[in-house]
Amino acid sequence: MESNVLILNRFDLTFREGLYLDIELCKLLRTNCYLVTTAITKGDTVILKLNEEEIIKDLSRVDIKSLKALKIDIASGLNVIKTLLNNSAKFFIKALTVNPNLTSKDLIKEIINYLSRGCIHRELDIFVLNSEDVKLLDISDVNSEELHKLLKFLSNVLGMKNIVLLNYVRNSVFTHILYSSDTSLELHTPTKIPKDLIITYMMLKLISDEELGTVFNDAVNLAEKSLKFAVRCCDDLIPEVYIQEVVDGERYRVIKELSKAVRVLEENSQLVIDLIPNVQLNIAYALPKHLTSGPEDVAAIPGRIIKVGNSIKTIATPDFNTSKHLARALIKVMEFNPTIRAAANIRYDDLILKTINELGFTVSFYDRSQEPPEVKAVEGATIPWGVNEAVKRLGYVPDVIYHKGDYGKEAMILILGKDPNDVVNKILRLGSTLRRNGIKG
Repeated sequence: MESNVLILNRFDLTFREGLYLDIELCKLLRTNCYLVTTAITKGDTVILKLNEEEIIKDLSRVDIKSLKALKIDIASGLNVIKTLLNNSAKFFIKALTVNPNLTSKDLIKEIINYLSRGCIHRELDIFVLNSEDVKLLDISDVNSEELHKLLKFLSNVLGMKNIVLLNYVRNSVFTHILYSSDTSLELHTPTKIPKDLIITYMMLKLISDEELGTVFNDAVNLAEKSLKFAVRCCDDLIPEVYIQEVVDGERYRVIKELSKAVRVLEENSQLVIDLIPNVQLNIAYALPKHLTSGPEDVAAIPGRIIKVGNSIKTIATPDFNTSKHLARALIKVMEFNPTIRAAANIRYDDLILKTINELGFTVSFYDRSQEPPEVKAVEGATIPWGVNEAVKRLGYVPDVIYHKGDYGKEAMILILGKDPNDVVNKILRLGSTLRRNGIKG
């Protein structure tokens, strides 16, 4: 059953905070939301702040009794808060925050005094603030050792069990702390995360009876990823909350493009069959670099592409995490050139290599006999090392990287391209030229 929530927040024209994120999260989590605009801002600049009478008038149009949760910036004003919290018994959860640009220290003190005396707080009520918001509370600078004491102090003053402090910079990373009933959970991110994303996500998830610590961890993880996949709009980066949808869409495209490429290879078996090495042929395609963290984000053909009589066949459809060798190569290649996301392995032969050069492909190589012992001792380290050596040798990512093998290791040629179609076209050009010249790889 969908829940109804009320959100009072500013509309921020940068879309990094404010009602935009609230709306997107409510859509993502399939929650009905009633929105009341309290101000219009652009980052730290206040363009318009609505007065309490206007906000209360907007609230009169909302059936407060039907609401399950409330999110409010306490800078909305004391009378607004009183209007809402007189109905607090109807809210399963209240999520409170404060915007330092929309209010004064005196008003905050007055509101906090009311919150500590004038209303009943429920088990899951949370108060979320950024490290810079602490200044509004008229508390002197806090060092890292005192953070937990500060949160305990706020919990006691407000009479709320759950306090979240975000974006406290410590040792060049951003620290985020959930204080709940005298225990703390501390998380870290390399960048500052959006406060509104955290508080709204937590509120919407807690409605569904999810565990508080898990929800906090998931919220921080979502916030970090939303910035990693952010969309640039002029000078601003807009957080992308539909991360899983983005990933799923890219995974679908990768599988689709790889499947088309395999069909083309099978349809042109006569041009490919003599290029298949003893370990068989495979072709791989990685997700875009910002979505790729390991072999699990690279798709290839399970069981590889094999010879069957005078043709080539696959025994399975493309899938992710099925070719660690090609995956490791691509992940390393993408460090140098993120646009090169596809690769296929073909067998090494001097005549094949000569034809590759004659076709004008850019070529580099690495010598496995020169592999350092400390690299050889690590499972899976050889290929990244080799790719690194080949790219350094040429100065950029080539069309082809090869090695002449080592004891127990077959010599191999790696064909690289922007996508599977690019790789297949190179393979077919090579196969066609070899066939035309009467050369059987």
